[in-house]
Amino acid sequence: MTGLVEVLWREAPPAFGFLVAEHSFEGPRSVDDGLRWDRPGLAVLVTVWVRHHESGFSTSLRAVDAAGRPVAAGLDAVYARLGLGPAQDVPENVSTAHTVRRRTAQHATALGRVLVALAGRDVAETLSASRR
Repeated sequence: MTGLVEVLWREAPPAFGFLVAEHSFEGPRSVDDGLRWDRPGLAVLVTVWVRHHESGFSTSLRAVDAAGRPVAAGLDAVYARLGLGPAQDVPENVSTAHTVRRRTAQHATALGRVLVALAGRDVAETLSASRR
């Protein structure tokens, strides 16, 4: 897994640079299996995971609801919930460095569309509804 995460650490900062440049996020901050960007009211976590001979690439959005409870949802679910396309537009399977690079670009594009669609919405409510 280390090799796949290193590819993510190298490829994701420029691909997700719009988070900082256009959407007031801070980061990225390295985490064990990926990167995290934060702004008040929303965090984005992009990770590569390997478990029991399976691997994947995921992007999740995290917020806190009005009651102070954490709420999280996968980018694929939020993308579909907002009517931007099917969850399959945000694929999560990876096996090589090449697919990590491809997923990085795909997830960055999808996240850019999601952030535009989230403008003016209750983010925590949208994330909560995306998990259903």
